[in-house]
Amino acid sequence: LNWTILFLPVAILLSVAFALGVGFLLSAWAIYFPDISEMYQLALLAWMYLTPIIYPEEIIPQPYAFWLFHLNPMYYFIQIFRKPIYEGVLPTWPVLAVGTAIALGTLLAGWIIFSSRADEFTYRT
Repeated sequence: LNWTILFLPVAILLSVAFALGVGFLLSAWAIYFPDISEMYQLALLAWMYLTPIIYPEEIIPQPYAFWLFHLNPMYYFIQIFRKPIYEGVLPTWPVLAVGTAIALGTLLAGWIIFSSRADEFTYRT
């Protein structure tokens, strides 16, 4: 165990903010499109396999690495968790900045969309 384990609450907080933002977005859209919950389960499974969670990112050829990893928002959260746990170093500032921006942007967008549509929810169910 390294002292970098103390950074994990920050990683957890960013992941929770992102998940809450996605939850707000999905719940707002599921009122209008009821099949979103079933489609999200399939998309989440595909998203897991496109994110280097169960495989190292070095096995992907370099031309595809940018498209699969750097355009995938979960890549940054995985890096924020992986660096302190496995390598014993803090994540780099660019990875942390992009991860924070994605988490806060998703949370803000989800909250705005959810709260702007909240008055219609009772009439749609």
